[in-house]
Amino acid sequence: VAVLIAVTAVGGFLLGAQYILYGLTPDYYRVETRGTGTGAAVAASRLGSAMGPLLAGQWLGAGASATHVLLGMMPITAVAATAGVLLLLVKRSEA
Repeated sequence: VAVLIAVTAVGGFLLGAQYILYGLTPDYYRVETRGTGTGAAVAASRLGSAMGPLLAGQWLGAGASATHVLLGMMPITAVAATAGVLLLLVKRSEA
């Protein structure tokens, strides 16, 4: 039951992150490039959402433990978190 609750929560957070991208990215692009910028941000996010489980599955199939998979994903998560924090420092579009 605990795993089902955790999986449901993670899925909800992933969907929430996708929806937040649609709301936030227009603030970072000018009107002329807003559609392309928002589409690129959402595409990159969806690609990451698909590649994470594939990579974890490959590692688990190769004999890595769940702990090793989580430790292996930490650098990727750190880069994404750093990019998110740096995004707060970027001047937003005026239009």
